[in-house]
Amino acid sequence: FLAIFLDSPAIIPSMERISQADVTTALERLHQGLKAQTRESKSDQHQLLRKAFHYVTATLFKPATGAQVATTSGRKLHEVTHRVLQELFALLVGGEGFAPPRIRLLSTALVRELSPGDTPYFFRDNFGGDFSHYDSHKVKYFLPILSELSNPALLTQNITNLVNWFVSEDASLGLKMSSLSNLLAVVQRTPSTLDKDHVRRIERQFVKALTTATLESRKTTSTTLFGVRLVSTSSACTVTEIDGTPSR
Repeated sequence: FLAIFLDSPAIIPSMERISQADVTTALERLHQGLKAQTRESKSDQHQLLRKAFHYVTATLFKPATGAQVATTSGRKLHEVTHRVLQELFALLVGGEGFAPPRIRLLSTALVRELSPGDTPYFFRDNFGGDFSHYDSHKVKYFLPILSELSNPALLTQNITNLVNWFVSEDASLGLKMSSLSNLLAVVQRTPSTLDKDHVRRIERQFVKALTTATLESRKTTSTTLFGVRLVSTSSACTVTEIDGTPSR
């Protein structure tokens, strides 16, 4: 997803010229931009997020800890990082007017980069860490941090929520896929935390998906001239197994 957000090098200097002071300045500007939270500022926020994300990743940013925080520059970076994480949390859990999907996706990516390997305490403390209290249309954007950042207790705490979202008829495809990726992380790390009821519900969902899947797909072909699509045709084709035989 992030490739579409970082495709304009004009606003980004070369990696060699990015220093800790540059990262601090970029995060400070981002913090001010996020605090504005007006519809008119969305374009500016996106540009600031892209710049901050590139600065943080290009410099292999690591959150300041211990002796680093004791230095003036380290303390300043630590403080502004904390403030930015607070604003990103408010943006991610806020209503529709706070941010469009592209900003939410990039905000989640920046949260991951700015966090010292652990889920920010905002997610642990808000609603007691119960992700079911968030808007189901928004939670899919930041749900991946449950497994991408280290907090086994928070991930385990939300297993029932993940299963509920995955088997729900009302949940969006994005929320279902995010839930499944987190459940796979649970299976890989601590499979014993999934009880028999969880497993049976997940199995039933997979069986339903397999037995109700269509055996016919649509194949679309297009004719283009100088990059402009002139003719597009669609035809039915049979779904096949890996060995090429028709699906049963």
